[in-house]
Amino acid sequence: MTAPLLLLIDDDAQLTGRLAGYLQRTGFRTRTACSIAAAQDILREIQPDLLVLDWNLPDRDGLGQLARWRANGIAIPVLMLSGNVSAGHRVAGLQGGADDYLTKPFDIQELVARIQALLRRSAPGRQPAAPVIHFGPYAFDTGAARLTRSGEPVPLAAAELALLMIFCQHANRILDREQLLALTGDSSGERLDRSIDLRVARLRDRLGDDARSPRWLVTVRGQGYRLDGEQRLS
Repeated sequence: MTAPLLLLIDDDAQLTGRLAGYLQRTGFRTRTACSIAAAQDILREIQPDLLVLDWNLPDRDGLGQLARWRANGIAIPVLMLSGNVSAGHRVAGLQGGADDYLTKPFDIQELVARIQALLRRSAPGRQPAAPVIHFGPYAFDTGAARLTRSGEPVPLAAAELALLMIFCQHANRILDREQLLALTGDSSGERLDRSIDLRVARLRDRLGDDARSPRWLVTVRGQGYRLDGEQRLS
């Protein structure tokens, strides 16, 4: 099955480049545009599965352009981005044709979750069933980003949830520290190996996985970490 194609429209080239790289590693195909004019050129060539559209663009207002697209029958799902956090702004975006709205700055994991939700709603038959990763008494639903223990929900902090999602998406594969830093969307520039070690230690503690003899989140000496789990379809 072909990976969904996303068109990212934002005049911040650094942001779109970072998002595109992360989304590609997550399993999407991407194209980027820094203006409405550039986006229009791309839309003449391809039909993406979803648009990520910034409200403020240099040549035209993103919401105004979205209204034109909707009036012309373009029904591609749109996730609107904006730095304005007011409820009125969000309502205007949704009423103006956006399918969802996310304020800047945002967590990259939340962006991915919202994109996946929009794609499921727009083409439910296209999306494969989300796998559930089972390890010990735990089950992690990768589609709903939900962890349960013996059927009971297990609350996780945002950082713990993001790291567990990555391990479950790459279950039974060794991930080194550099890969984990990249997949978590770490953009601070801090490349200390121990920062990942500490995150893994906190996640192990939350799962009750003994660091001295881990059962599920194991250390592969000299290589990285691996989550040992069984994948099943939800």
